[in-house]
Amino acid sequence: MGEQFKIIEYPLIILFIITGAIFLVSTSDLVSIFLSIELQSYGLYLLCTLYRNSELATSGGLTYFLLGGLSSCFILLGSALLYANSGTTILDGIYVITSLSDIGNSGHAVGSTTADNILY
Repeated sequence: MGEQFKIIEYPLIILFIITGAIFLVSTSDLVSIFLSIELQSYGLYLLCTLYRNSELATSGGLTYFLLGGLSSCFILLGSALLYANSGTTILDGIYVITSLSDIGNSGHAVGSTTADNILY
């Protein structure tokens, strides 16, 4: 068989990933969602580069880290746009605000034609 590696940090890394997953399932706020995704990602970055002597593991971990940073930027941009539109980061509040705006847009104006209603 192959060499057996003893990695002492492995249970701690798995604990961070599981903790991030539990926080992700139990949260209802955009900021908490972002933080729990990042907590999971840091553990996964470490797992990618766990074997320090492997060139493939190092390049894979670096690539994953750079793409993860880029995706984090997009998540923050989307969260900022949702916050700018709704004024809250709580998911229930965002749902209520978008539901109210849908109700307001579905009303028909007096004298409007069918073509005007399609735009809304």
